[in-house]
Amino acid sequence: MSYANTVETSHKVTTGTDARCRCKAGDPAPRTAGHDAPQSGKNLHNRQLGMAGEEVAVKSLKAEGYVIVDRNWRCRAGEVDIVALSPEGVLGFIEVKTRSNHRHGMPIEAITMKKLARMRRVMGSWLAQRDIVPAHRAVSLDLCSVDWDGRGEPVVKHLQGLK
Repeated sequence: MSYANTVETSHKVTTGTDARCRCKAGDPAPRTAGHDAPQSGKNLHNRQLGMAGEEVAVKSLKAEGYVIVDRNWRCRAGEVDIVALSPEGVLGFIEVKTRSNHRHGMPIEAITMKKLARMRRVMGSWLAQRDIVPAHRAVSLDLCSVDWDGRGEPVVKHLQGLK
């Protein structure tokens, strides 16, 4: 995996629905109460930390001048945590990884070649549903890592242009 073309920004942020569904390719997941149930095998603390990390990432992206276009969009290929338009006009498909410690590795280590391939398929489905041709718009696969124990100030790193 190459990170040669990534751009990293990092800063602290002041802090202030997603079960598997059987949707058709390109269909967003329905937002129903049944989708709020914890996934089996996933620690509730981890789920809450992940949801809080996504909120922190959204705040951070907005502070960088991004416009949030979509969140937690799902299709058969998978899910994208955040779709956001950068101030430069690049459409970012952003995976958010939140860690309260590094016992299970750094957030970037969770982005495998398999995960990148899945992110590309999801990105293609999202673009196809909206009839957007990627050649006419710059797109980027990004990672927002949030290091935060749920207390204190989280540190957000935004890696752009994962390859």
